[in-house]
Amino acid sequence: MLGSDPGNRTVYGARVWVPAGVAIASLWAGVRQGGTYASSPAENRLGVYDDDGTALGFTPNDDALWSVAGWRGGALPTPVPASTAGRFVYVLMLVGGYTGVIVPYPSSANDANAPWFTLSTVTGKRRAFYQNGVDVMPASFDPQAYGSITTYLPLLGIS
Repeated sequence: MLGSDPGNRTVYGARVWVPAGVAIASLWAGVRQGGTYASSPAENRLGVYDDDGTALGFTPNDDALWSVAGWRGGALPTPVPASTAGRFVYVLMLVGGYTGVIVPYPSSANDANAPWFTLSTVTGKRRAFYQNGVDVMPASFDPQAYGSITTYLPLLGIS
């Protein structure tokens, strides 16, 4: 598994499948190596969005969030109710004030064994992306245009 440094004031996002009947109570991001924090106006949190890019919930801002390795994140103050049908959501992570954070990713542009990890989109919506220069999680975003398309698919998930 490879790793990438998301850098200060960077959002990483990925489209995640949620099966029918599953509520979203917590958000998680895999961190291979924790980083060093310096005071910053940028938030450190995760957010979940519907498939159209509208915010459904955020974990609390936590300036210690990316300081150690492991599954980092936590509970949403208000869980997102289950749906009767399976659905896609977007999970975004925002890294603010950190250097040296390394997040693992299972694929890259050089992974010839995974042709579905291309720089294209699915039905016009990005599979994975990043956006630099972010201080606050967006209230909404355009899944067809926000950020830069990437094959660095961070390990983001829900529970």
